[in-house]
Amino acid sequence: MQTEIPIGTPITYHDEPIGSIEGVEHDRRSGQVQAFIVRSGRSPSLLRIGATAVEPDGGGGYRLAPGVELDTLEREAIDSGRLPPEGAHLDDAGPTEPAPNPQEALGPESGLPTSYDGPATG
Repeated sequence: MQTEIPIGTPITYHDEPIGSIEGVEHDRRSGQVQAFIVRSGRSPSLLRIGATAVEPDGGGGYRLAPGVELDTLEREAIDSGRLPPEGAHLDDAGPTEPAPNPQEALGPESGLPTSYDGPATG
């Protein structure tokens, strides 16, 4: 696997983008790629994916290797202590504000003015 991988290189899963590469970890002795640091969308969190789970996609990007499941990667991250257990990072945000009525949000309805005195139709 090549060792010069540009930051921002896309990474996919079943041809769907899952994020971009934010960093690459190399073995200090051999220079081989050990892991990819991936950001999913604009998430503030990063995911470390071992190099054995990633392969070039043939178009300049990378993809998860066949047989790799995201659930497995996420479970390994949680079990390793790198991510909080399910639910530990969730909290109640409280009630939301009610949405405004359409006239407040959109302004007056378009159409004929209220002073229109033409013949009634319909």
